[in-house]
Amino acid sequence: MKVLGISPLDKDANASAVEDGKILFAAGEERFSREKQHAGFPYKAIAAALATTGWKVEDIDVVAYAFLTPEQEQQSLLKSMAKESDAAGTYRDRGLQQRLSEAERRVPKRTQAIPGLSVPNQRMDKPLTHRMFYRLFGGDPQLSHLYSMYVDRQRSGEQLAEHQHWHKELERGLQHFALTDKLKRYEHHLSHAANSYLASGLDRALIVTIDGYGTGLAGSVSVGEGGKIRRVHNIPFPHSLGSFYESVTASLGFKPDRHAGKIVGLAAYGDPSVLADILLHRCEETDGDFRIYENLNVYFSRHLALRFPMIDVEAAYQYVLEQLACRLVAYWVKQTGIGNVVLSGGVTANVKMNQRIFEIDGVTGLFVYPNMGDGGCGTGLGLYASWPGGVGIPLDNVYLGPSYSKADVQAALDQAGLQYTRPGNLAAEVARRIHAGEVIARFDGRMEYGPRALGNRSILYHGRDPEVN
Repeated sequence: MKVLGISPLDKDANASAVEDGKILFAAGEERFSREKQHAGFPYKAIAAALATTGWKVEDIDVVAYAFLTPEQEQQSLLKSMAKESDAAGTYRDRGLQQRLSEAERRVPKRTQAIPGLSVPNQRMDKPLTHRMFYRLFGGDPQLSHLYSMYVDRQRSGEQLAEHQHWHKELERGLQHFALTDKLKRYEHHLSHAANSYLASGLDRALIVTIDGYGTGLAGSVSVGEGGKIRRVHNIPFPHSLGSFYESVTASLGFKPDRHAGKIVGLAAYGDPSVLADILLHRCEETDGDFRIYENLNVYFSRHLALRFPMIDVEAAYQYVLEQLACRLVAYWVKQTGIGNVVLSGGVTANVKMNQRIFEIDGVTGLFVYPNMGDGGCGTGLGLYASWPGGVGIPLDNVYLGPSYSKADVQAALDQAGLQYTRPGNLAAEVARRIHAGEVIARFDGRMEYGPRALGNRSILYHGRDPEVN
């Protein structure tokens, strides 16, 4: 079976070609459009997939997409939100301001410089009106609760409008390729579960997906066995570790979908004990599950970012992320008796969290799908829809995009009028130049797939200069 997998269009649109459980091609539209994390239909990536595989449109059996219809998505979200409204109706973070005052006394005095910060204990700075607003709607229990309930209701309407917008975009793109009749929609977290398990090469594995949002959920736990996936637990939205981390990323002045990795690094300089208990006070844990109250209220994290050093705010959020994720995984490892854990979903791009999961007693192996975010959903569904059964071989690389011959490269250089040489030992020459402080653009072989720069389409520079990103 030949499956064209298309990831969600709202960000980081990707296209994949999968045949009988083997990924033949996968690439992000951003690599062709040159728009970072391209949002919209992946016209150019699909054209490249057809060119690379030699498929014709009529050869494609299924077009797999990682969201249900807009109406189904809204119903899933409303169902989750209704449960949240009932559970959060009596929650108030009373005593918050006293605990914040106590936390301020725990802030260490620091003198050692931190790269990128003007002073070690740098705080966010906002106008007085913003500061007052954040304190009221993030720090006052009554107003914070009212605002959180308002945001929860707003989210339902916004999600429907967004899904309708991208549904129309999907229809236009499929009509362009004459593929409308081949569309098949899937529940979002199945796509993450499928890519992590079916690409792992494992017979039996505990499958954990953690992201921001998808089909009413913020995560899932499944058991993979013999090539089949069985869901055992859902993490309902809005108890989303993705939303939890996005809020602090934005509150510290970064872009949530792009810069989360930067604040993982920032956390290493901070002291999580300054604010961890305050964040954990807003969390409720039960066996194999958790709730994060008022999780969509971004003004809470903005209030913290004004009062506390950036590094301490982020350190606390990183710590709580690790704690909630690890306790979730530890419970289900014990319940199922499965030591091999496979991960997917945007939150599992957090390498420190993954390290902590690997260190859990009872975890014997860990596999993280290389394109763990929504960009990898298309390959997951391609694998799932075309899976021949049984256990597959592990994915050993993600050089899955287009490639170009030496003649193609030479013709492009000649057309551009550029001078060039061909070193006898290319790798040694590249290494020598990097060591000498030169910037190298490497273009070779098949293009890498996913969020990591893996060398084939990469800008390379030595790591001795902290001022260079």
